[in-house]
Amino acid sequence: MTVTHADGHRVQPVVTSAIPLGPGERYDALVDLNNPGVWSLAVANLVNRNATVVRGVVAYAGSTAPTPSATFVPPNLSVGALLSYSQLAAFAPVAPIVAAPNRQYAAVLAASMGGMGGGGMGGGMMAFTINGQAWPNATPFVVSPNETVQIDFTNTNTFMMGSFRHPMHLHGHAFRLMGTAGGLLAPPRKDTLLIRPVGQAWSSASVQFVADNPGEWMIHCHDVDHQMMGIMSTFQYTGDSDGDGLTNAVDWDPLSVFPVLTIPSAATAFVQGGSGAVTTQVAPGMTVDFYFGLSTAAPLALGPFGTLFLDFPTWAGTAVANASGDAALPYVVPFVPGLSGTRLALQSACAVPFAPFGLLSTWQAFTVQ
Repeated sequence: MTVTHADGHRVQPVVTSAIPLGPGERYDALVDLNNPGVWSLAVANLVNRNATVVRGVVAYAGSTAPTPSATFVPPNLSVGALLSYSQLAAFAPVAPIVAAPNRQYAAVLAASMGGMGGGGMGGGMMAFTINGQAWPNATPFVVSPNETVQIDFTNTNTFMMGSFRHPMHLHGHAFRLMGTAGGLLAPPRKDTLLIRPVGQAWSSASVQFVADNPGEWMIHCHDVDHQMMGIMSTFQYTGDSDGDGLTNAVDWDPLSVFPVLTIPSAATAFVQGGSGAVTTQVAPGMTVDFYFGLSTAAPLALGPFGTLFLDFPTWAGTAVANASGDAALPYVVPFVPGLSGTRLALQSACAVPFAPFGLLSTWQAFTVQ
C-alpha cells in the first residue's frame, strides 16, 4: 500500500505493508491491482497480529481462485512492516515547528482507582486522567487567538491491568506532529495521535497547532471507554474575537457578531402537543424578539442588520438573556387540524450593546409532526 493522506491531510507517499489505526485515525492508501486472484483485506489487533478479526475480499473479475478462509492471516498483516509516524512528512508547505511556542502544555496520561470524578465513576472504580484530573473535574487548557501551542503527551499507564493505548484527538484544529521525517519544516498534519503503551515508540509525543479557531474545544481519548472514564479536557480561548460581548470560550459562533438561534434536536418536540424552547444567544441582559413564518425562497439581505429568512414573519414572544447569554422562549405546538406536515421557520431580532439598531439571528426550520 502507498499511504497518501493522514487524517485527511496529504503526506509524502510512503510504501508500507500494514497500517496501525487507532480509533478516530484515518489513512488514505493506493494499491496497484496488478496481481489477479482473490485476496483477503484483513484487520488484526495490534496486540496480536497473528489473528484476523475482520476482513474484506478483493476479487478480480473472472478469477477462479478460491476465496481465502475468514481466519486467514496474510503475511503482510502478521509480519509485514507497520507504518510509523516517523515516516510521515507533509506533502505541501505547512507552518514549521517553532522552537519557542507561545504556550506549552504537558498532557500526562495515567490511570487510577476511583475518586477522580470522571464519567460518573465512584470509589473503587477505574479512572483515566490527564495531568491527574478526570472529566468533568478537569482544568481547561487556556489559549489566545493565533498563538502557537505545543502539547507534550506522555503515557504513564503502568496500572495493575497493564499499559493502555490512547488515541488522543483534538477538536477544531489540525496539529503538526514533531519528530518525524518532515522535520521542522514539513511536519505531517493530523488530528488524532495514537499514544502507545509505556516502553514502546511513540508512548511520548509532541505536537504543535495554531490557535486559529476560537471557542472551546475538546481534547480526549478516542477510545470511548477511556473517554467515559475521564480522559478528556478542553482548550478554552481567551478574548472576544467578534466583539459581541460573549467570550470566545462560550460563544456559539465566536467569529460572527450575529446571534445564533437553536431549536430542540428531538423530533418529539415538534409533534402536536410537543413542547420545548427556542433559544438565542446574545450578551447577558439583552432583549430578544422571536418570529416564525414560512422560510423565504429568496433571503433578504438587510445590510448591517443581517439577513431575513422568513416570509411574513409573525411575532412569537420576547425573552431576556440570562447571565450565560441564553434567551429562551418556551413553546407548545398546538393541536390544529391540518397543521401536521407544515414546515415553519424561526428567526429572532435582538438588541445588542454594540449595535443599537439590533441584529437578526441565524434561522432554523422544523416540520410539525
